[in-house]
Order: sequence, then structure tokens, then C-alpha cells
Amino acid sequence: MVFINCSYLKRGVNDRGRVANDVETEQIVLDEEVGSRKGRMSSVVQMRGSIPLFWSQEASRFSPKPDIILQRYDPTYEATRLHFEDLAGRYGNPIIVLNLIKI
Repeated sequence: MVFINCSYLKRGVNDRGRVANDVETEQIVLDEEVGSRKGRMSSVVQMRGSIPLFWSQEASRFSPKPDIILQRYDPTYEATRLHFEDLAGRYGNPIIVLNLIKI
């Protein structure tokens, strides 16, 4: 029996606002004073995931950056709104979005 994990092929958002490939990373920094138990701690959380739209890409050996294909028209962006409401509930504000798609 051969098991192949194809989760990297999933794209987009579902009706509940959950995106594919959702990964959270937290970096914690502790600045300790030498010889003391005092110090300051801070952290930053980075969440990455698929674009919160209904979309896909055709995989191809010949095109390392295939075009984005919108799968379903969502005129009110309901799933996208749910996604950002979930992020605000989990992390608070501000939420900074970095666009890494092919233009």
C-alpha cells in the first residue's frame, strides 16, 4: 500500500472561511539581563495559508507558476469575510496581509 499526501495540491477557501495549507508559526524572543531573572519577552505570530477565494491552479511541469483560475463567483465575498473574522478573533488586530501570488 502506498500513501501519497497531496495536501499541497489543495487551494482556496471553503464555505466556512477556512483556507487550505493553514500554518501558524510563533517566534518568542526573551531579552534577559545578565545575572538577573528580569527580562522582557515578546512574540510575533505568522500565519500563512491559501488565498481566501474559491480558486485552483493547473499543475504543469512546463509552467512553474501556473495561472490562478477562479472556481466560483462569490459576489459578497462571504467566505473571505469569515476567514478574516476568524483571524481577528484568533489574533486580534492589526492583521497584515502579504501578497505572494504571481501577477
